[in-house]
Amino acid sequence: MSGFSAVAVNAFRVVGVTIYLMSNAIEVPFAGGPWLSAFMVTVPMALRSKSNFRRFKSGSGSGGSGGAFERSVGLVVLSARPSTWQVGDANLPLDQRPLVVSYIRGRSNVDVANYSKSILDACQGVLYVSDASVQSCMATGVRGTSTSFMLAFAQVAAGSGPEVLEKALFEIVRISSAIYSPL
Repeated sequence: MSGFSAVAVNAFRVVGVTIYLMSNAIEVPFAGGPWLSAFMVTVPMALRSKSNFRRFKSGSGSGGSGGAFERSVGLVVLSARPSTWQVGDANLPLDQRPLVVSYIRGRSNVDVANYSKSILDACQGVLYVSDASVQSCMATGVRGTSTSFMLAFAQVAAGSGPEVLEKALFEIVRISSAIYSPL
């Protein structure tokens, strides 16, 4: 049976560094999912985009440091990644590595098209060798601000066709939207 993992993550600050701790980990069984592994995680910070990082290179303004944001997101995703998740082998050709679909949901004043790239880059090396493995990405946003956002990922077998990718995306959107509601 394929499973869908949902994880809540708490954060606290120690000497200026945010450390993320996994808590309330729950396994939500989902029979018949078209994936090898799937999970969602709530990230306890505001969404940011690469365009903001370039605009505010000096660190002044709301953009802040892109590298710090990506590292923090990567740590949260790593803490929630199921043990069944396979990052892939960098020595294999791309068409032989597992494929990934992703769903990003949050409240932000940043264009959804911009923040998805920051998230996908943050997961490089954590969920996949290269973000070229991501074959489908859906981002849903509502204008406004929030202190958290949700990420959901599913990994499907290398060589999977569009029907499998679309079904996996539809299912992670359906399941994670039922669990994560703060929009």
